[in-house]
Amino acid sequence: MGISGVVIFLLLDTKREPYKVFITRRFFRIYPVYILLFALAIPCSLLWQAEVLHARDLGWLSPRWVDIYTTSIGHYWSGIWYHVPLHLLLLQGVIPENVLPGSASAFLEPAWSLSLEWQFYLVAPLFFYLFTTKANWKPISAFGACLLMVIFSRRYIPSIGMNAALPSQIEYFFLGWFSYFLYSSLAHLNLKGDRVFPAALIISVAVYKTSGKDEALLGFLIWGVFFSLLLEPVGSISTRFITSLFSNKVSMWLGKISYSIYLSHVLVIVVLKWCLFKIFPTATPAEHYLMLTPLVLAMTVLISSGLYLAVEAPFIRLGAKLTGGKPRPLAVVGRQN
Repeated sequence: MGISGVVIFLLLDTKREPYKVFITRRFFRIYPVYILLFALAIPCSLLWQAEVLHARDLGWLSPRWVDIYTTSIGHYWSGIWYHVPLHLLLLQGVIPENVLPGSASAFLEPAWSLSLEWQFYLVAPLFFYLFTTKANWKPISAFGACLLMVIFSRRYIPSIGMNAALPSQIEYFFLGWFSYFLYSSLAHLNLKGDRVFPAALIISVAVYKTSGKDEALLGFLIWGVFFSLLLEPVGSISTRFITSLFSNKVSMWLGKISYSIYLSHVLVIVVLKWCLFKIFPTATPAEHYLMLTPLVLAMTVLISSGLYLAVEAPFIRLGAKLTGGKPRPLAVVGRQN
């Protein structure tokens, strides 16, 4: 979410697109693959239910987990006439779990974060305008709105389920916005290479250890280390080493298909587990997962590659064509001197 805040504010700042153009590009970027996989996830939930019952019969799952899984699937199907319209609008995350159980994660669990992203896209141009205007009261009003959303979510939004309503996660997006403006302010400074990133790494490790390894801090500390890398000159040792991990052909391709990987991997696991249960019904848990792991990795990459080539890329181009532009290239890690 922090990365999303940085990326979206970077796009808004560099492109200065009208709202209609911005939201159209975002729609064609995320919606086609999402809605295809959501449609497939509905029948796949029946396979998941069969797997849970089979694992129960084999003694692989405790009664507690069987109850959790079967209850979740039951919520999906009992509320399907609510879940489907909400998912079609990508607004499933705005409905609290205590109102509609399983609302954010129904059928296609990873889609909870897509609803959150879509909510962010709908309001991001407004926040960007408020944060960048010269009138002092407008940035103050934007800060105030973020603070009120945090207070409101802590008081009125139950901490159950996926918490995919924007107010409950606004501080993470705000961290991304703030990081982008901070980066824009510091990028022109002539910072020496291999100073910021190593220092941030050491400080983050020290803070994590002295905090008693508080997991609530971990995401913020990782973000701080990543952000410090952005401040390093492109030619620094730190940037060259880290960039080499992500700039090779394999990493670049995995980056291109990462969205499809994220959305499809759960369905791949469900289908392959069901197939293995059918083919090897008496396999031990160790044998089952020994076969499952390489199959999931290979099939997820293969299917995601097909989704990218057949669905993602064509619709990205269509979105660009409809808005009179071209698909945007990936950004390079590190600041230019």
